[in-house]
Amino acid sequence: MKFLYIVDEFPPIGRHPGIRALELSKRLLKKEIEPIILTKRVKSSKFIDNTLIKEIPSSLRIIKSYSFEIHNKILLKILDSIFRIDFYLSWVPFAYLKAKKILKKETDIKFIYIAGPPFYNHIIGILLKKKFDIPLVLEYRDPWLYNPYLGKRDRWLNQKLDGIIERISLKYPDMIITVSSALTRFLKNCFPFIKNKAIHSIPNGLRIYEIYQDSVQNNSRIFFIFAGSLYRKRNIIPLLKLISQLKVDGVLRSNNFLFKIYGYYDYKELNSIINELRIKDLIFLGQNLPKSQILQEISQSHIAIHIGENLNYPTIAFKVWDYLSCRKRILYLGKKESLTSKFIESNKFGFTLPINNLKKAKQILENIIEDIRNRNFDIIIPKENLKAFTWDQRTNKFIEKIVNQYIN
Repeated sequence: MKFLYIVDEFPPIGRHPGIRALELSKRLLKKEIEPIILTKRVKSSKFIDNTLIKEIPSSLRIIKSYSFEIHNKILLKILDSIFRIDFYLSWVPFAYLKAKKILKKETDIKFIYIAGPPFYNHIIGILLKKKFDIPLVLEYRDPWLYNPYLGKRDRWLNQKLDGIIERISLKYPDMIITVSSALTRFLKNCFPFIKNKAIHSIPNGLRIYEIYQDSVQNNSRIFFIFAGSLYRKRNIIPLLKLISQLKVDGVLRSNNFLFKIYGYYDYKELNSIINELRIKDLIFLGQNLPKSQILQEISQSHIAIHIGENLNYPTIAFKVWDYLSCRKRILYLGKKESLTSKFIESNKFGFTLPINNLKKAKQILENIIEDIRNRNFDIIIPKENLKAFTWDQRTNKFIEKIVNQYIN
């Protein structure tokens, strides 16, 4: 049984759209279900992680299409101030033409699965459904037009076009897949006309890695780690201020604590803030690392840090699943009432530092450090607590909700 899986990024690009597609595809192939991946041809990217290549099964068919890219910085800046055409639309016409060829040749393809965001990918699915009258499944990993994270658009043309395309695109799919029940409810509230459509939640998953260093429990120095991106509302400064206060109180010293930060962020700005708070001796600023290396760094830390927002976002960040894959407990800086906070705490996967109550957050942080220091803190989550959230379980649900509907 074959289906066409259209995703704009795929390994060796090491971002979550492609990682999700790869993890599902590996397991589907073992069950004699064949995804045909259609993705963008990428010549260079800061997100390339060549260590991921070895994870791609040799039997997985990957077809790449051209994407028009603008390299003139002045022209790109002008266009970006009006409409992010380079990021969103440059791949759509080429992917559509390539998909047409695939569907004409592979007449036994049962359905099309379109990953989003970027949501302009959904245009490809709409055009293909009209042309070939084939079942269409659209994926939502985030909200689009009414995304509470983004707020009001800073590009007027984007906002206008987004609204038109999202309403049109939601009328066409035979099925919609979200990554959380909260996102499903969010979409139904924003677009009441989809309430009678088939909508299912297939969350992201985890893969239990056997690379743990139990000896970290015996290390007299406490290691925290953050691995991800800091942008927009993901503000790490409140946590840095808490660390600064605990240093002043004598709780943290350079010989007993180190917070490692890896990923994508403004190094100059963050380094300046760290110097201003006088905690340079407690912080290590690292670059983005290949996945295998960052997993090793996570495994050698006592606890993983996730930076959230002061709002109730309807999905759980992909980084949470990476931390859990290493069986690490999570310290979440965010809103106590959020989906992420409830997920982490209800499953006993970690703790929340309430971003709207920093006095309480300081006490929680101090207590955790004391527990780790006194070895009253279980730094490794038992495997059996994680099994319900693995990619194996997510793949089974993918088969149950999607594949079984179109298998005949």
